[in-house]
Amino acid sequence: MTDSYDIELLIADFFRAFDAHDWVGMRLTLADELKIDYSTPRGGTPKPLSVNPDSFVRQRRNSMDSLDMTHGFQMKSLSVDESTARATCDYALERTSHG
Repeated sequence: MTDSYDIELLIADFFRAFDAHDWVGMRLTLADELKIDYSTPRGGTPKPLSVNPDSFVRQRRNSMDSLDMTHGFQMKSLSVDESTARATCDYALERTSHG
């Protein structure tokens, strides 16, 4: 991996691609192995899931393509070693329908 600043830029690129509906650009920000966890923001205990990154992008495109979005995020923690980066962040999402 690279230094933490590069990882923060990559995460910002991910959210920019999401907001711009740049699904190819979003996929380029993801590793071939992806673990996500949406359980803790909803009050649950952490349950990371392994997800195929192409499926992840396809699901986002199918469910969010008709929405205008603005993501804002704050990095809570970031760890980087030789082969892995792990980030935890809080984010706010504003969504509105097109038109």
